[in-house]
Amino acid sequence: MVIASCIDGRLRVRDELLRNTAAADAVRRVLLALPGVREVSANPRAGSLLIIYQQAQTTLRKITDLLSRYLQPERSAPASLPGRSPTERRSHDRRIGPPTRRSELFPRIRRQAVNLGMLSALLVSMAGAVLGAKMLHIVAGVIFLGVLAIHLFDKRLSLLF
Repeated sequence: MVIASCIDGRLRVRDELLRNTAAADAVRRVLLALPGVREVSANPRAGSLLIIYQQAQTTLRKITDLLSRYLQPERSAPASLPGRSPTERRSHDRRIGPPTRRSELFPRIRRQAVNLGMLSALLVSMAGAVLGAKMLHIVAGVIFLGVLAIHLFDKRLSLLF
């Protein structure tokens, strides 16, 4: 299980088990039974759950502990959830927190570099336009379009399907 985003009263988690509609629905029902959880939306295509909760009635810790019981591969799955095969257990690293393995860290660094590259090229292009430096504006604009192409290629599945 990986926490994809977390702000006050809102939590999004991702896990391969949540791609199974029956499993996602079972986890959703369990979470809705927890006092303070107002809404749980499952997205089986993305393998994620969006949980809206009231901080006055429940804590993030209670929710993640409950999710860990249902989504951690080390523990056997409760009877209400479909089980995982041993191959599935070995093939996925489920944990809470920032990525620590190199294979998980590289996509994050790449994503940050692409975003920073787009922002930098856009700002330089705008500065070139404001200052009347036509060549700087054109070169920075071309760089921006190149980095934007990388960004769109990385997001192609989200954009097209």
